[in-house]
Amino acid sequence: MGLANTCARCTFTNIHRSLNQAIIMFKASQISTENILDRSDGKRLFSNQLIRDYVLENSSLKEFYKYDPNLASFEQIIADKSKESINRSVLVNVLEEQYANIEDAPPNISLLNDANTHTITTGHQICLFTGPLYFIYKIITTINLAEQLKSNYPDKNFVPIYWMASEDHDFDEINHAHIFSKKLVWDDFQDGPVGSYDTKSMQSVLVAMSDVLGEDANSVEIAELFKASYTNHDNLADATRYLVHQLFGKYGLVVLDPSSNKLKECFADIMEDDLVNHGTYEKVTSTNTELQKRYKLLVNPRQVNLFYISDGKRQRIDRDGEGFKIGEKSVSKEEILNDLASHPERFSPNVILRTLYQEKVLPNLAYVGGPGEIAYWLQFKGAFDNYNINFPMLVLRNSAFIITKNISEKMKKLNIATEHLFKSTDELVEQFIASAEEGENSLASEFIELEKLYDKLKVAVEVMDKSLVDSVGAEKQKALAGLQNIEKKLLKAQKRKHEASISQIENIKNKLFPGNSLQERHDNISQYLAVFGVKLIGELMDQLDPLAGGVTVLEEGG
Repeated sequence: MGLANTCARCTFTNIHRSLNQAIIMFKASQISTENILDRSDGKRLFSNQLIRDYVLENSSLKEFYKYDPNLASFEQIIADKSKESINRSVLVNVLEEQYANIEDAPPNISLLNDANTHTITTGHQICLFTGPLYFIYKIITTINLAEQLKSNYPDKNFVPIYWMASEDHDFDEINHAHIFSKKLVWDDFQDGPVGSYDTKSMQSVLVAMSDVLGEDANSVEIAELFKASYTNHDNLADATRYLVHQLFGKYGLVVLDPSSNKLKECFADIMEDDLVNHGTYEKVTSTNTELQKRYKLLVNPRQVNLFYISDGKRQRIDRDGEGFKIGEKSVSKEEILNDLASHPERFSPNVILRTLYQEKVLPNLAYVGGPGEIAYWLQFKGAFDNYNINFPMLVLRNSAFIITKNISEKMKKLNIATEHLFKSTDELVEQFIASAEEGENSLASEFIELEKLYDKLKVAVEVMDKSLVDSVGAEKQKALAGLQNIEKKLLKAQKRKHEASISQIENIKNKLFPGNSLQERHDNISQYLAVFGVKLIGELMDQLDPLAGGVTVLEEGG
């Protein structure tokens, strides 16, 4: 293992060496949140009204979170979190064990022993090849926020953490990646927590990735980095830690696998309370009762918010009278509590308890998440209050478009400004035709004149014979309908005239909104690393402001 890791590290070093010779420049611009929400495709980013109200700072939501997402809030957060007792020695020991086979482990792991050190955390599933782009943006937001805090509070330390969701068991959610419009699938369901999945069967999907990326220097080096990550490690969790470390370790990111027995011992009291007293269920249910009066909610609590890991399976724990059921097996209260005391690693929090687990074992100040995550975190504050765990600041991750030079030039030619990107395809087509035809794709002025003509006629007819007024109204509607029909035919004719340009507009939208989604929710980072090289990571770090809001547009060649 040591020799394999050393060779893989040499490969990555070579990537950096070759990329240092190139300079990548992007022109950055920002689309405001308000602009996005006003546009037809804005719902693709903010589909839930709950997150819309959060980013717009709707006062009605204030009771469901603790801190406003800005730098000024951190002085109070630091003071509040410092009152809690965190077992730092256990945390550091676990991280040192998990990084034992990585020769250049982040030096800031040891800083976590210091009471003046705090964390900024994001969490995510361990998707194939890192999954969609937004995973990269979550990590960058986390790192950049930690760096901003260090500038504001130089006497303290801030460690960015990636909380690796190694115990998730929904393989279909993590077994694929979209690279250059190709969907690559790791087709090897093994059951149980995905972090323990054996990576030996990944050879075919790694070959497919290499084929899709191509044979130029950047592509080959990137494919080798991914190959080294997955073939030199026995399971998906270790492979993901190594890959994320190669991309972000030099920026101080620390990857934490929460499946640790030692960490779960620190959380055992809350897991026991969840089993016996259902405190989480009661508090989240109470919050949901209030929120669901106005919002569609994403998460519903269960009486028991834990899974049980055994024999390669992760099964839900359900209350069954005075006892419990794990799958089809009945377990007494005494048995399950004895098991928890002896083997806390067998108990796995669900999406609700995971948030409490994270904040219980980390000296954490803020959680960085996507729109959906922030929306469901807003359901949990009551549970945090119940266990006297400080509710962290909720920071919406950065969102971005990466626009290649080719697409950028087409946008300029078609008069598509970056602030127009969330307009629908039809709106962009009509906008282009109006510009190309000098505004003559609409018969608006003719409709106004027609309305005036019939209104004047109605006045005249009413004086002569009131019985004819209804006939005038009917004729008016026929005339307006006829004019509408002419307008539609005119637009169709103009679309035929500009067919090539319209096709380019559709292509641009398909590139930035593939599969009617967002680029960041579809494309994998590897295709952009193949184009721009690993230095792209540094460019993104430089351009993304963790608290800016909205969407950052990065245009190549700016």
